[in-house]
Amino acid sequence: MFNKTFKIIHSKYSNLFKFVFFLRYLLGIFFISILLLLFIPKFFDYSKKNQEIENFLLKNYNLQLIGYERIDYKALPKPHLQIKNARLVSSDDINLSVQLLNITPKLKNIYNFENYQANKIIAKKGVINFELDGYINLYNYFKKLKKNFSLEDLRINFKQDKSSLFSVN
Repeated sequence: MFNKTFKIIHSKYSNLFKFVFFLRYLLGIFFISILLLLFIPKFFDYSKKNQEIENFLLKNYNLQLIGYERIDYKALPKPHLQIKNARLVSSDDINLSVQLLNITPKLKNIYNFENYQANKIIAKKGVINFELDGYINLYNYFKKLKKNFSLEDLRINFKQDKSSLFSVN
């Protein structure tokens, strides 16, 4: 039985089977190389690249990164940098404190931080503190923002004379 199957494979359809078996290896190599491309940056030290990230935020979003706990790279579900416990300050007197700041870079910028570009920034579990008469600054900031910036689970604290008046979730 095995000899008959072996003869059929190697006589009639040998070119087709050789091609299919070759594609199997080619697809395996392609799949492994894509996995390596996405998961190797996990081992980089992004605390050394914080200056480039700060310059990117300042240039594109007018936000200055004052402090953070650490910067991690997450490959799944989409490759992104995750900055934990970040504090961002704008020149428009906007103070934003977030637990997670996700920066989704373009695929070409996973390894190259010169001329860094990102597709989207998501700020999760954030708090914005500002004076009551400064709500116009917040509105104007988001109105003139042309890049993709999302806020999730945001709490806005309105203050007057350093005392909290009310907050909006």
